Amino acid sequence: MPTLTLTLPAGRAIGIAAFSTIATNVDSRTILPTANAGFFAGPFRIPYSFEPSRPSSLTVFIARGAGVFTPGDGVAINVAGSVCAPAAAASTFNLTTIFPAPTTWPVDVIEPVLIDIDANVFEPGDTIGLQVIRQGLNTGDTFPLNVLIAASVDLNFRQRCQAVCCP
Repeated sequence: MPTLTLTLPAGRAIGIAAFSTIATNVDSRTILPTANAGFFAGPFRIPYSFEPSRPSSLTVFIARGAGVFTPGDGVAINVAGSVCAPAAAASTFNLTTIFPAPTTWPVDVIEPVLIDIDANVFEPGDTIGLQVIRQGLNTGDTFPLNVLIAASVDLNFRQRCQAVCCP
């Protein structure tokens, strides 16, 4: 089963999330180290080619602001979502990961933050809305600098088998 990626653009800002860019042309939101802020993404529909029995993931892309940091300092990234299934009550999910700052991380270098999603959270045809947030107030977020979150998030998923021969 091939892995596909759906890129979801950022919408309205959440909290104090200043519009900025990474390098010159990558739209982003700058988040202070003492804030819980980010952006909404969606709503979007889960593709009918989505295979719900396999785990999927979200990728958030971040860069650091200028200043001194200690390698291994953590950046808390949270993705909360609402799942609106056809003819069913809405459900929610809330996933947080702590991204350890790499040993060398130059300004304007984008690092992917992968957030795993269990199987059967989404079904083909579900409508999803996401919040992508840096949780600067999370005790696991020890990164002392601003973080720039690229203004999109990727949904990575397995394609539903289209032939009888797929394992």
